[in-house]
Amino acid sequence: MTPFNIGQRIELHDFTEAEARALAFGLAGADEDGAASLGRILYWTGGHPYLTQKLCQAVAEQSAGNTSDVDRLCRELFFARRAREQDDNLLFVRERMLRSEVELAGLLGLYEQVRKGKKVEDDETNPFVTILKLSGITRIEDGRLRVRNRIYERVFDQAWVATNIPDVEARRQRAAYRKGLVRAAAIAAVILVAIASLALVAIRQRNIARSEKETNRKQLYAAQMNLAEQAWEDAGIARMLELINNQVPEPGQEDLRGFEWYHLWSLGHGDLRSFPHGDLGVPVKFFPDNRRLVTGGTDNIVKVWDVVTGEPLVTLSGHLGEVLSVDVSPDGLTLASASADETAKIWDAVT
Repeated sequence: MTPFNIGQRIELHDFTEAEARALAFGLAGADEDGAASLGRILYWTGGHPYLTQKLCQAVAEQSAGNTSDVDRLCRELFFARRAREQDDNLLFVRERMLRSEVELAGLLGLYEQVRKGKKVEDDETNPFVTILKLSGITRIEDGRLRVRNRIYERVFDQAWVATNIPDVEARRQRAAYRKGLVRAAAIAAVILVAIASLALVAIRQRNIARSEKETNRKQLYAAQMNLAEQAWEDAGIARMLELINNQVPEPGQEDLRGFEWYHLWSLGHGDLRSFPHGDLGVPVKFFPDNRRLVTGGTDNIVKVWDVVTGEPLVTLSGHLGEVLSVDVSPDGLTLASASADETAKIWDAVT
């Protein structure tokens, strides 16, 4: 084999790894830079005929003179995405691997073991081993499989295996779906937190408004009681009654009226309140709140009265004789009556 300079154009043709290495030795004697370049070429190609010739031709055409130039050209020719999809040799290896008749997951799994440097024997009975050798992606070294060269090792790497393993697309879609669910759940959680925060703010504002309303009402009550008392001292009875009547609670409102209200109310009503129980007997009893009283009569009837309005609230009939005595429970919820008919009855004071 005649030595020649690396700058000389190399025509592509098939040759063995031994010939490629002999070419490197020949160049070493003629040109140290050329030998170094060819040595770097063989570092990547491992003496693979096609890859070696193609990389040598690129080096020759561009007059590349150092190892960094070789590395750059190797990236452009074989590692770039476009190169991986268009280079004939890389396409052949890829299609031979992915389109073989053996089970793909097992084939790629065995190849991954070879890539990781694990012990994979050259077993001619193993169809996976046969495909790995026929595709050219591996070589035999000391009876074990090794990746053919550093170009194949870089192109057909772990990412390539993971991408082409069976059901990878289905797994990718499931992962994307799960990721979408997580993202949607996160967005929903943010929305729920925002809604909950707004609800808490609304409730807090409502409670503040209610509290302020009750506070204002209590302050108004105190102010009007003071004005009513002043009106009484000034002989303005009509004005006093107007003020205290403003504090009669509406249904559902808290009753703020205390001793001062009832005192002023009694001052505005010179006559005593009368409760027309037709046949009133001796029994009369005030409730603990002093706003109701109960009477018993010779007509065998028990009545509960509103002390303020003088109106009857409840009329209880059922005794067969004169009501002799009445009493009210400490909580004002029930009352008892005793009659000449020798019976005692317990009543619900409201119903």
